[in-house]
Amino acid sequence: MSKKTKRSLTKYLAKYLGGAAFLLAASTTLMAMAAPDASRENIGHTASTVIQDDHNSGSWTLEPHRKSGSNKLHISFRREGRKHGFSHMGHSFDPSDLNGLSLSGSGRRDVNFSIDSDAGIIKADGIMQDGKGAGFFEFTPNKSYFREMEKLGFKGIDDHDQVAYALTDVSLEYARSMQKLKLRGLDADMLMGYRSVGGDAAFAKSLQDVGLKFSRADKLIAFRVHDVTPEYVSGVRAAGIDPDEDHLIAMRVHDVTPQYVKAMRNVYPEADFDQILSTKIHDVTPEYVSAIKKTGLKGDLGELIALKIHDAEPAFVRAVVKAYPNTKMDEMIAMAVHDVDVDYIKGMQKAFPNAQSEEIIATRIHNVSPKFIADIQKLGFKPTLEEFVALKIHNATPRYIENLRSKGIDTTDVEKILSLRIHGID
Repeated sequence: MSKKTKRSLTKYLAKYLGGAAFLLAASTTLMAMAAPDASRENIGHTASTVIQDDHNSGSWTLEPHRKSGSNKLHISFRREGRKHGFSHMGHSFDPSDLNGLSLSGSGRRDVNFSIDSDAGIIKADGIMQDGKGAGFFEFTPNKSYFREMEKLGFKGIDDHDQVAYALTDVSLEYARSMQKLKLRGLDADMLMGYRSVGGDAAFAKSLQDVGLKFSRADKLIAFRVHDVTPEYVSGVRAAGIDPDEDHLIAMRVHDVTPQYVKAMRNVYPEADFDQILSTKIHDVTPEYVSAIKKTGLKGDLGELIALKIHDAEPAFVRAVVKAYPNTKMDEMIAMAVHDVDVDYIKGMQKAFPNAQSEEIIATRIHNVSPKFIADIQKLGFKPTLEEFVALKIHNATPRYIENLRSKGIDTTDVEKILSLRIHGID
């Protein structure tokens, strides 16, 4: 082992087992594990694996699984070889899968364990402290494994890959059970990928038993990754929709639960799959739909989604309907799009009590504020809302009008003011 590798792995052990005081102990362990057999007794360690710089050996770290309530152990394996360079693998194990490892005892102690599989045997030694461990491993591949796998149609597995198949326990029996499914695209990589997410033939059959029809390996892996279970499928159907395989995955990705489907269809019975998925994506809840319906505003689910996208909350909709009872859904959406808020509505109502919702949208689009209206009116003008919009569009401001008056042009004729402004008379 090179000095550089020894130094990096010493730091690696110290990082995971913690503390400056432990650094010396980690270094001693590394020396023992890298030293010839005759030297190890002098150092006083029981470590027995000779680490070579190749793709079948490296370092490992162990820690409790981070998922709350899990009793599994997560082990990370690092390899650094001349041919394949650096690689990292991780897998979670039941303690019983780690042959020879005892979790009892306290303080720093030497450990060794093995992981046995059809693909080969991983032997590991190192040290444990406070529930964490680190050390070195060596993998001895089963030379007949890749030949047996080739007979089953899973080709391309070499010595470098074989350790990954050992870690995920892709056994020959498992490979045979998956082969019987006759899935398109089920090559060696797909097989290991499906196994690594906890998939097996029983899971595939359970989905087929509830009527899912799939013929591709990648679709089955997607079901497993996104937790499309038979219970989920049955629950969605019981809620009133029957999505296909792709839609089921999309629903699971966006956390559309059977309870959500049922609640949405209670408030909007005609909702189909696409609409329900869109409502979930845009955070349209059954409560939101009910609240909007209670305002008296009528529209389809797509329009309700548009309202939510533009942050039109029920309080805003109620205020608009109260001020402009004849407001249509498309006008409500336009108000939300153009940032017509409750304060603007109150100000415009005071200035123009009889204005309609489409006029309010136009004034907001052109930034005709209640203040602009009041300032123009103070100068003796009584424009219509349409004329206020025109004044704003052509930048005929109160200051512009006052400037004209200072030059002797005194008029309250809106059309004349607009004509002067359009023709560049200041």
